[in-house]
Amino acid sequence: LRTFSSDSPVDGKSGFAVEMHEMRSVMEDATENSLVLVDELGKGTEMTAGAALAGSILERLDSSRCYGIFATHLHALFDMELDAPNMKEMMMCSENEGGRVRPTLKIADGRSLESLAMTVARDCGMPGSVVNRAEELLGQLRGTGNQGRVTDRGREGEPALCAATAATSDHRVPADLQGAELVLRSVVSHSLSCEPSSLQSIVIEDCKRIRPPPAALKSSCVYIVEREDGLLYCGETDDIRGRLFSHLKEFQRQGLYRMRSVFIPLPESSSGKSSARFCETKVIDQLKAEGYRLLSDKDRSHRFFAGGSR
Repeated sequence: LRTFSSDSPVDGKSGFAVEMHEMRSVMEDATENSLVLVDELGKGTEMTAGAALAGSILERLDSSRCYGIFATHLHALFDMELDAPNMKEMMMCSENEGGRVRPTLKIADGRSLESLAMTVARDCGMPGSVVNRAEELLGQLRGTGNQGRVTDRGREGEPALCAATAATSDHRVPADLQGAELVLRSVVSHSLSCEPSSLQSIVIEDCKRIRPPPAALKSSCVYIVEREDGLLYCGETDDIRGRLFSHLKEFQRQGLYRMRSVFIPLPESSSGKSSARFCETKVIDQLKAEGYRLLSDKDRSHRFFAGGSR
């Protein structure tokens, strides 16, 4: 059992040095008859280096064929090509209570790509102005603090689309759409067995002016829209521009005039419509598991992919 380590001034060791010593002993002793429980590894140093060490240690434990739980908040592990064939990914479930996401004591298959940091900070009495600013900074770190621009993420270079509207002084990219984009990218890359960096995710901040890049108009897309009231809808389409306009008109009939969207055009190497439907189902399941408020999950019944049932 290895939990969070603290500094040991008497031994002249930082908390990170203590946990490295502890994990060295664990790896030396781990066998197929061992039960290894690891929590919060690699958080006592710079995040990227800590995640890399955590990934390497995870591979070593996997090769020992020991039983165990490796609990971590290091989402960077999902971007690594880990050689851990015996590992199974699971996540802590959450639930929505009056619009607030709360953790539960349940675990389920899948990946959790969101954090409850902002919720916990508010619950602990952190000033609202501080948490709001933290959410803005989080958007910058995740590449979504785009101040009203339509952006093409996942590839280097200039944005695929120009500015849609000028941002107001109190503009904030909604946290739900930020997290939903991470879910979308992760699930699609995992479902298609491709690198997340190879996917082009396109965020449209003002859906009144929808100008997808030409390549997207010819592709099957998986998309998420966020209504003005915060509800999300996930779908798939071969006509992303027409579909988003249809959603916008429907929402306007209900008195909701603002809508944001993120979508991923699937690679030409995928199976088109069948791949899109499969990814749509998986994205809906993951969004529900992470406690997002969905407008509808009726399309999650799509269970057929490339001619085979799942």
